[in-house]
Amino acid sequence: MTLFHFVLVSNILVLIVLVPFNPYSALYVWNSQCITSAMKELIPVAFKDLRDPIQHVYSRDPRQLYKYWPYYSRMPKHFQQLMPKTVYEELAKPEAPLYLTEKDGFRRINEGYFASPDYTVTKTLVSFFHGMSLFTVPRMVVEDLSRHSIDMKQLTPSFARAWLKQQVRHVQWISNKPKEALEMLEYCLADVASVENFETDLSARHILQELHGLCLMPLSDSTVGTLGRPMIIATSEQQEMLPSITSKFVNLLAAKRLVSFFGKPGFLNAMGLTKFSPRTLFSNITTVLPSSWRGQDFVPWCCEDSRLAQGGPSRLWIYQFWKEVSICDHDVVQLFRQWPLIPTVTGELASCGNSRFILSFYAHGGSTGLNQRLQDEYSSLQRSIECNESAREAAEKRAEHLLMDNGSSVKDDTEFWEMGAADDEISSVGSKQDMLEPADEEKSLHSEVVVAENESDEENDPLEAGDEHDMSPSIATDILPNNTPSVLPPRVPLDGGSEGPTVTPSMLVDDANSQTRQTLHRILVKIRCPLIELSFFSNNNISRMMSPDRLSVSRSIMTTLNQCINYWKFYSIGGEERLDWSNLCQDEKDQLLLLLTKEQGSRLSLMPSDLSMVRNLPVFESLSGERVSLNERDNHFTLDNDVDIQRLNHYLPESQKTKFLVDRPEINDLLVDLGVQCLNEADLLKRFVLPHFSMMPLSQKEAVCETILSKWSDLKVSSDFISVIKETHFVKQVSRESGVVFVQAADLFDPRNQFLRSIFDDDQTVFPSEEFLRDEWLVILSEIGLKSNVDKDTFLRCAWRVEEQENTSKAIKLFEYYSEHFAEFFDTHDFSQKLADIQCVPAEFDGGPICLYKFREIAVPKDRDLCFKVLPVIPDSVAPPQVMFSSLQIISPPSIGTVLKQIRELTDNGGTLDQWGYKFGTVEQVFTNLLSFLQENFDRLSPRVQEALCERPLVPVGTTLVKANRLFFRLAKDLAPFFYEVPRAFGAYDLLLRKLGVCDSPKPEDYASSLVELKEEMGDFKLNANELNSTIVVINLIANEGKNSTLRSSARSPIFAPNSKGVLINTGYLLQNDCPWLVQGGRLDLSLVHLTHPKLSKELCEQLHIKRMSECIVEVLEEGFQPKALLGPNEHISQIQEMMYSDTFNTTINQLKNRKPGVNNIHLKTFRVVPVELLRTQFLYSRTRQGRMDITKEPVGTYCLIDGNIIFVSKLPKGLTIELVVASTICDFYKISKQNIPGLSAMLASNQSNLDLIMKTMGMEGLCETNNEKRRGEPGHPLVKADLDLIQLKPLKVFAKDEIVAVKEEGNESGLVYGVVLESGGGGSLSRLRIRVGKEKVIDLISSEVLSLQSGVMATKQNGEVANGVSPDNLSCTNGLLQSVDDIQDDLEFNLTSNGDEKNVVTNQSALRPIDRRDIVHAVQDLLKSANLSLNDDVKLVMESNLELRDQMAQKDLHMDSLVREGRALAKNLSKGIDAFLCPITREPMEDPVICADGHTYERYAIEMWLRTHSRSPKTNQPLSSRQLIPNHAMRNTIEAMSENIDAVKKFANSYD
Repeated sequence: MTLFHFVLVSNILVLIVLVPFNPYSALYVWNSQCITSAMKELIPVAFKDLRDPIQHVYSRDPRQLYKYWPYYSRMPKHFQQLMPKTVYEELAKPEAPLYLTEKDGFRRINEGYFASPDYTVTKTLVSFFHGMSLFTVPRMVVEDLSRHSIDMKQLTPSFARAWLKQQVRHVQWISNKPKEALEMLEYCLADVASVENFETDLSARHILQELHGLCLMPLSDSTVGTLGRPMIIATSEQQEMLPSITSKFVNLLAAKRLVSFFGKPGFLNAMGLTKFSPRTLFSNITTVLPSSWRGQDFVPWCCEDSRLAQGGPSRLWIYQFWKEVSICDHDVVQLFRQWPLIPTVTGELASCGNSRFILSFYAHGGSTGLNQRLQDEYSSLQRSIECNESAREAAEKRAEHLLMDNGSSVKDDTEFWEMGAADDEISSVGSKQDMLEPADEEKSLHSEVVVAENESDEENDPLEAGDEHDMSPSIATDILPNNTPSVLPPRVPLDGGSEGPTVTPSMLVDDANSQTRQTLHRILVKIRCPLIELSFFSNNNISRMMSPDRLSVSRSIMTTLNQCINYWKFYSIGGEERLDWSNLCQDEKDQLLLLLTKEQGSRLSLMPSDLSMVRNLPVFESLSGERVSLNERDNHFTLDNDVDIQRLNHYLPESQKTKFLVDRPEINDLLVDLGVQCLNEADLLKRFVLPHFSMMPLSQKEAVCETILSKWSDLKVSSDFISVIKETHFVKQVSRESGVVFVQAADLFDPRNQFLRSIFDDDQTVFPSEEFLRDEWLVILSEIGLKSNVDKDTFLRCAWRVEEQENTSKAIKLFEYYSEHFAEFFDTHDFSQKLADIQCVPAEFDGGPICLYKFREIAVPKDRDLCFKVLPVIPDSVAPPQVMFSSLQIISPPSIGTVLKQIRELTDNGGTLDQWGYKFGTVEQVFTNLLSFLQENFDRLSPRVQEALCERPLVPVGTTLVKANRLFFRLAKDLAPFFYEVPRAFGAYDLLLRKLGVCDSPKPEDYASSLVELKEEMGDFKLNANELNSTIVVINLIANEGKNSTLRSSARSPIFAPNSKGVLINTGYLLQNDCPWLVQGGRLDLSLVHLTHPKLSKELCEQLHIKRMSECIVEVLEEGFQPKALLGPNEHISQIQEMMYSDTFNTTINQLKNRKPGVNNIHLKTFRVVPVELLRTQFLYSRTRQGRMDITKEPVGTYCLIDGNIIFVSKLPKGLTIELVVASTICDFYKISKQNIPGLSAMLASNQSNLDLIMKTMGMEGLCETNNEKRRGEPGHPLVKADLDLIQLKPLKVFAKDEIVAVKEEGNESGLVYGVVLESGGGGSLSRLRIRVGKEKVIDLISSEVLSLQSGVMATKQNGEVANGVSPDNLSCTNGLLQSVDDIQDDLEFNLTSNGDEKNVVTNQSALRPIDRRDIVHAVQDLLKSANLSLNDDVKLVMESNLELRDQMAQKDLHMDSLVREGRALAKNLSKGIDAFLCPITREPMEDPVICADGHTYERYAIEMWLRTHSRSPKTNQPLSSRQLIPNHAMRNTIEAMSENIDAVKKFANSYD
C-alpha cells in the first residue's frame, strides 16, 4: 500500500466525520455505501502496508503502529455502522503479522495471546508467562476484535488458572518468590473480585476449587504455600505465640492485599484458610507445651522467670494466651481442659478443665510487681514487631521506586495501553494515578482490611466470635504507621498501688465484704488453696470473675477445698499434702468456718450439697483436741448434758473421742443442720463403748460393767441398747485355755436350770463366772439373752454336747426331755434338719450296747423287726412322735434296700437259727413282719431282686430257714431236710410265697431240683448217714411219684444220687454194680468210674435209667495181643461144643434170654471153642458222648472170652472147669442171670442121654413160667391166670395209691392188663382214677371201668368164686363197662381203645376231672349191661334230675364261696381307700378333721400343735393367711360311713368261715 492509499483512507475517515448525519437523504445513502465499500477494501490494505515503514521509522517504539488502527470506539456512534465487520476480519487474517509481541516482534493473530482488556497484566506476570507469545497491543484493539467476534486467543484469569494446572514446573520457579506468587494469585482471582458471597455463588466456588493445588499463597517463612491446604491468617503477635508453625501462617503482605477477599463469606473455607483463634491455639498447643503436662491437674511453674521455662512456656506467653482466650468463656477454656494453663498464686499452672475450681474472689489478690513486669514485657514485644514491619514496608517502597526510575515512564505506558480510547477516559485514568500516593494507598488498604475482617468475623466458628477473639485490632496494629504509639489496656492497680488507671471498688466488690474477702484470701493462701494469679488477666476478665454474691463466694471456696481434699491431695511441688492446715492456728480455723457459713452473724442459706462440703472440712474440734471433718455421716456427735464427761473419760476409748465434738454454742445450729446427733448415755454405750468392749483393758471393761449395773433401770428402757448389749461379749466365762474370757449372755446357760446342769455338769465354761453369778447379774443377764429356758438352739447345743462326749445316759435324758416337751420343738424344717445331722440319738444295734447315732442312721421301734440287723433301733422311751419322722429324716417303714439287707444278714449264715438272740420277738414274729413287708412291696422290686429272693431261705421251720422252693403248702410225709410244709403262722402270706416259688405240693422235678441244690452245697464231700438216708428217700420219691415226667425232665435237669463212697454224682455218670466179681477182683480202675451206692436198689436204678456195668463196660482182647491156640485135638472141648450145638441147650438159652432188651441174637451153633495158653484183655467204658475209655487195672485174669464167633478158653487154675467158665461167658454174652451158671455148666458137662435128668435136677425146667410170675403186677403186663381168678368189680371202692388193678386192653387173650393207681378221686361214690398201664402210658378211667383184685384169703374162703366180682366167663360182656356211649361228645377223655390209638391216654399231668351226672348215668348203664339188664327211661330221667339238682347246689356253694372271697377283697381295698382320709401330719385316720387356710384338711390336735410354732402350711410350705380352723363335717361323715361299711363287709365275710 502506498502513501496515497493512506491519504485516501484518511480523507475517507475525515469525510465520515464531516458528512452530516441524515439517514433519509439520498446523498447520505450514497455516501455511506461508497464509504463502506472503500473502507472494506482500503483500510486493511493500508494498515498492512503501513506496518513495515512505520516499524522502521519507529524502530525504538514499534507500538506507534497502533495509532493508525481503525478504533471503533473513536468513531461517532452514528458513523460506527459504516465500519463493516469485514475490515476487522481482514486485519485478523493469518497472512498478516500485525500484532506486536514483547520479544518476537509482530506476529500473526494465531501465534500469540492477547491480554484481556478487563484484567491488568503486570510486567511480573508478563515475565512469568514468557513461555507463550503475549501480544503487546492497546486495550482498544482487543476490544474491537472482541466486539466483532474475531477468533483470537486471550489471556484471562480463567486461562491462567488452567495454564498453571498444566505447568507442573511453575512450582519450582515460584516456590521461593512470594511476591510474584502473590501477583499471580491476584490475577487468578481477578474474575471473582466482584463476587460478594462465595457461599451462594456456585460458579465462584467452582473457580476457587480450580485454584486448589496451585502453589500461590505466600507464607510467613518466605515460602509459597499450596492453595487448599490448611493455612492460618494471623497477626505478628499471634504468630509469635506459635513459632514452630510459621510455615502455616499467611504472609502479612498477602493478608493485606487479599483483605477484600478474606472478608467475603465462604472464601476462607473454600480456600482452606482459617483465622487465628483459640481453636488454632488448641490445635497446636502440643508444639508449645510439654507432652507430659497433658492430663495433669497441676504442674510446677515459676512465673518469676521471664524467659521460656525449661520444658514449659514463659510468663509472657501465658500472658499472651489469656489475651487471646477469655477465662470467662467456659466453652473456649474447656478446649484446653487437658492442659494446665491457669496461673495460680501457689506457683503452679492449673488444668483448664478445673477452671471452675480455681478460686478468684478477691480483686486485689494479684501481685503488683508481677503485673508491672508483664506489661513491660508485652510493650517491648509490640515495639519489636512494629519495627520489623516498618523496615519491611520501607524496603518494598524503595524497590518500587527503583523500578519506576529504570523503566519507561508510567505515563507513556498508560498512553499506549489506552491508545484508541476516548480522550475523557484517558484523562480520568491519568488523574487518578497522579493522585494516588503510596501512603494513601496503604491507608485505603488498611481500612479495607479492617472492614473485611470485621465482616468476616460473623462467618467464623462461634468459639472464635466475640470481643476477645476479634482480630481487627491486631491486624490494625500491624498496619499502623511507624510513629503510631502502642496502646495497652488499662490495668487495675494491685495491692492498692497507684500504677495504672484507678478502678473504683464498686466495679469489683462490695465494701461491706471487702474485709471478709481479704481475710478469706489470706487464710486460703496460707493453706495453699489454688487461687488464680490475677496479674495475667485483663480488668474486664477480672471484673467478670468477681462474684458480688457472698453465698456464691462461700460455695466456690467450699467446692475448691473439697476438690483438694478428695482429689488434689498432693502439692505438685515437693509432693506434700496440698492443703496444709497446720499453717492455721485454732482461731483461724474457727474464723474460716464462721466466714464460710455466716455473714455478719447471720447464717447463709446453705443447701444440703453445701452442708455436705462443710462436713469435709477438718475444722471441727473434738474431745481429743484434734480438728476433724464430718465427712462420715452419722459418725460424729455431741453429748447430752446428763452425760458426765469426767466419768466418761474413764471408759471411753481414745479412738472414739475424736467422734465427739466440743460444745460450741455459736455453731450448734450449724451442727444440727450438718446432722450431728446429740447422744445420751445409753446411745453412747450402745454405739461407741460396747462395740469396742473386747479391745478395752480390763479396768475399762470393769468400769463399763459397773456403769451398766448401776444405771440398768435407765438403760433397759432403750430397746436399741438392749439389742446391742445382747451382742456384746461382756459376761465373764471360765475358759479352759486362757482363764477368764468375755462372751455374750446368749452364749451362756442359766445355772438355775436343772436340765442344763445335768447335761453340762462337767463343763463350767457354759455358765457365767465370778461376779456374774450374783443374783442381780443373773436377773439382768436373763433379760438380755441368758439361756434360762431350753429352746431349739439350746437343745441343739445340748445335742452337740452329747455327741462330743458320746454319753449315752445324757443322750437318754436329752430325748426324754424332747419327748416331754415335744410341742416346743415341733418343727419340720431347720431345727429338725439340724438335729438330724447330730450323732446324739441313743440306739442299740442287734442286741449290742446302746451307742449314739444320727436320726437318719436309726430305725424306730415299730420297724425293729425289719432292720435290727442292719440299723440301730432307738429305745421306745425316747422315740420321737411319728409326726416328726420325715423332718428328722427317719425313714419309716425302712427302705426296700434296708429290708433286703436285713434279709441277707438273717439268711447268710446257712439258714440255721440255732442261736436266736433277738430279745424283742421270736423268729416267727420277725419273719412274719418281713414277709408282710415283702408282700406289700414285692411288685416294686426289680426282676433281679425277685429272683434273688427266690433263692433265699426266708421261712423259718423250727430252727431252720428254708428256701421257698423247698416249701409246700401240703406234704404227705416229712421230707426234712429236703422239703418242709409251710408253717401255719405264714399262711396269710400265700400270695408272696407263691411268687417266691412255694407250691401246693412237691412234684418230681422239685425232688430233682433239691438234689441239685444239695449237690451245689455239698460239692465233692460225702453225705452223712442222715443225709444219705434222706437222699435215698427223695430218690425213691422221684422214682415212685413221677417216674415218666422225672425221667423226661432229667434230661434237662440232672438227677444226683450217691455213689459207692457217699458222694452225690449225676446219674448219667453212675453205673449199677451188676458185675461184682469185676469190682472185687481188682481188675478195674475204680477211680475212673462211679458205682451206685449199695442202698440203691436195682429197681430204683432202673427207674433212674442208671446203666449197668455190663451194658457200658465191655471186655475185649488187649490191643495188639494175639491169643496163641493150643495145638492138637481136645475131646473135652469137642464134647462141650457138641452140647452147645444141641437143640435142647439152645432152647434153654432162648427161654432164659426171653424179653431181655439188647440181647445178642447170634446162634450158639455158629460159635466154636478154641483153647489158648493165655488171655490178656482190657475193659473199655463206653460213654455216650466221650467215646470209650480204658479202665483196666489188671489185664490178666480172664479165662474165657467170646471174640466174634470164637470162644477163647485159656489154661484154668485148679478148681475151675471148662464147662463152668464157658457157661459163665455164655450168660454174660446173652445177659442171662448168673444163677443159671451151675445148670448150664452141668448141661455142658453132660451128654444127650442124661440131659433131661440133669435139667430136672438143676431146676432148669419151667423157667418161662417163673419169669412170668416175676413180672406179675407189672403195669401193662397181661394178667396171669392166678389173678384172673381174683378180679372183682367195685365201683364205689376207695382205691389206694399204688394199688394194682386190672383194666381192659384189647388184643390180649383175657383183655386185661395190670395197672397201678397213681391218683384217686376219693371213695364212697363213683370216682375217677388215674392209672399207669405202661412204662410211659397213663390213662384216666371211671371207677366202674376198673377191676380190683380181692384178697387171696377171701378167695380161698369162697371156694374159687369171685365175690361181687365178674367170672372169667362173663369177661366178654364187660366190654361195655370200658367203652363210652358214642353220642356223648365228652367221652373222648374217658374211653380206652386199642392199637396205640388210646383216647383216654393222659398226655400231661393235669388234675382229674370231677364226675358229672352223665358219667354216673353211663356207669349205671354199663353195670346193668354187665348183668344183662337195662335202665328204663323214667328211672333214668329221675336220676338225671336228681343229679342236676345236686350240680346246681354245688354251683351255688361255689358262687357263695366266690362272694365271700370278693367281700374280703372289698374290705381290704376299702381299708386301703381309707388312706385318702389320713392326716398329712400324723398319717393316721382323722377323727376330728378341720380345714386350714391352705385349703387342706388336718386332724385338729395335730394342726393346732403345728400352728403354735409355724406360720406356713405343713403341706405346701406357703405362708398361711390365717390361723382359723373350720370343721370339715362332710369328710367326718364320710370317714364314719366308710368305717361302718368296712366293718359290715368284714362281718359278712367272716360269718361264712
